Amino acid sequence: MSAGGDPFGWVGATLEGKLRIDVVVGEGGFGVVYRGHHVGFDAPVAFKCLKVPAELRGEERERFREAFMAEGRLLHKLSRATSGIVQALDVGVAESPLGVWTPYLVLEWLDGTTLEEDIGTRRARGLGGRPLSEALDLLEPAARALGLAHRMGVAHRDVKPANLFLSRVAGQPTLKVLDFGIAKVLTENESVTRALASTGASIQAFTPKYGAPEQFTRRYGATGPWTDVFALALVLVEVASGRESLEGDDTGQLFVSSVDESSRPTLRARGVAVGDAVEAVVRRALSIEPRQRFPDADAFWTALREAMGTGQTLTDAATVLAATEALPSGAWVGATQPSGSGASTTAAQVASIPRFSPKPTPARSWTPLVAGAGLLLLAGAGVFGWMLLAREKGNPAPTSAALAPSASPPNASSVAAVDPAVPPPSRVVSIGPGTFEMGSARPNAGELRAREVTISRPFRIDAREVSVGDYARCRTAKACTPPGCAASDLQAAAMTCVNREQSEAYCRWAGKRLPTEAEWELAARSAAKLAIEGVSGGAAEWVADAYEADLGTRAATDPVVRWSAGMKGVLRGGSPESRSTETSFMKRFALVAGAERAGTGFRCAADGG
Repeated sequence: MSAGGDPFGWVGATLEGKLRIDVVVGEGGFGVVYRGHHVGFDAPVAFKCLKVPAELRGEERERFREAFMAEGRLLHKLSRATSGIVQALDVGVAESPLGVWTPYLVLEWLDGTTLEEDIGTRRARGLGGRPLSEALDLLEPAARALGLAHRMGVAHRDVKPANLFLSRVAGQPTLKVLDFGIAKVLTENESVTRALASTGASIQAFTPKYGAPEQFTRRYGATGPWTDVFALALVLVEVASGRESLEGDDTGQLFVSSVDESSRPTLRARGVAVGDAVEAVVRRALSIEPRQRFPDADAFWTALREAMGTGQTLTDAATVLAATEALPSGAWVGATQPSGSGASTTAAQVASIPRFSPKPTPARSWTPLVAGAGLLLLAGAGVFGWMLLAREKGNPAPTSAALAPSASPPNASSVAAVDPAVPPPSRVVSIGPGTFEMGSARPNAGELRAREVTISRPFRIDAREVSVGDYARCRTAKACTPPGCAASDLQAAAMTCVNREQSEAYCRWAGKRLPTEAEWELAARSAAKLAIEGVSGGAAEWVADAYEADLGTRAATDPVVRWSAGMKGVLRGGSPESRSTETSFMKRFALVAGAERAGTGFRCAADGG
């Protein structure tokens, strides 16, 4: 129950006889902020309450409370060490006047505006970006506050203009960092995420416009201080240029921008004239691979200051990179808190601080995350049977255009190096001609009865499902329309939430077509041999055929079910949302061709070997 925009009913109440809650000043998906008055201090305060699912009870609620209190204590410790982080005055849990269980933080009251609002105001007035020296001075308190947090073993993971607040402390303008620990305590609590999922809600742990590659997909490794470095560099570029750093209309396009090796969102790329040294520092901070970035915000900001001429002047890109790479790295450990409030440090002081770096990312193999379910390659009798049958009938066995993965397999970085409006290259597999047994001799529900099928001509099929990044390129080229639901789980590679017409449109743009159902099954049976990914346990994939429940048992050559009015489309394979019994490549599903459902994806095929 909500009372006049106050879902907790706190307005007009007094907490523990010392905190009067006056008015709601802001509300988001997972929190409400009130302006209050601390009776003892006789001063205004901010009272921030988290919305926690009502389903969270008993031991699960207690575990959440403990985690929340720990984050509150950590925020208090951080904020006491620097004025660059909003000051935490109290943390607790209480039952609100409406009977709602309420975890809360009491924070210093800030008069001012967010950096996001400031940037928006400047754009509206046609002022553009700030001079680079002014942008550095503006962001200095936040950069040093992040650096201090990093030395204490804490990463923010959602650095963005909306979480940076322009205010005054003792009459002096300053920039404060907001919301340390809030996303962490919500997203890392399994009970909360499960309770939210049961209602169709979810928590977004980062903001895609300021997202580092490792936040979009775990193939780039873990998040950490290096993630904050990436976001801080994006914020700097935006403040200095007046333009958004990552460019894109949706999460998929922003992901492509984040990992596009050929077009890094640096100062020069957004129209700011800078020297080679400064550009090199920013480019390193925006490295796609986390281990190539600065290990923390202090190292990044000190390198920037030196490149700008503060302290030791670094005259060229080679010099600045050599100097910054000389900074030590090590395990992620806390360090003795420095004195002061996060003031600028010298290169020598920075070099003396114990640092931490991301663990080296393992060499990538042909196992990208596919719709959150990982890669399940088919093996065993099905493939062996096909190979044997092909030899017995005198037909050539399936061959691959690239059976052995190269030392550097295709990934988001290499794919993104192509013009965003041009179809991305993809590894393809050549198959056929040949004859095989399609369906099952003892079919389960949703499977076809066995029959002999001949593919009379060779064809090529993509070795992986079309990805979020691939589809974003098609949208950039205006050849594809937006997916029908949220742009899938971007911890995954596969593009989902697309209907059959959208899948066909993408394949046409790429100069290909959807595979027939027979071609799809033949490829699935050859998956282990040919390193074809995702045909079992990835997205359920659209094929070219219309759906018929029973295709009979008669032999067929190049079969395809033609479309007519009222017919449904065919989806083959399983999706992460399917029950475990439905993840076999033998499964087939009927779905209205225009339907857009989470877990439905596709791959493309083409004629010729």
